Amino acid sequence: MVEVTAGAPGWLVLQEADYPGWHAALDGHPVPLLTGNHLFRTVPIPAGHHVIIFTYRPASFSRGLACSAFGLAGILIAGITGRRRPRDLSRVIQ
Repeated sequence: MVEVTAGAPGWLVLQEADYPGWHAALDGHPVPLLTGNHLFRTVPIPAGHHVIIFTYRPASFSRGLACSAFGLAGILIAGITGRRRPRDLSRVIQ
């Protein structure tokens, strides 16, 4: 979270590398997150006092979570439907 008071419209430049998955909200409303100087996270801000919140939600995490859930569901379904009755070993022993 960053609090900014700007006398005129401008740019907030964070000297942190911009990377896919970052999102920004200005006073609770989503705003475009741009790349400044080919590297840094940059947000346009209007004049006045504002609160900017940055969140990191990479798409790879959501995809990985979905794949894991489907895999677990598949294992559970295979475990439930793949159960067999125990074999009668009395005929094999004789």
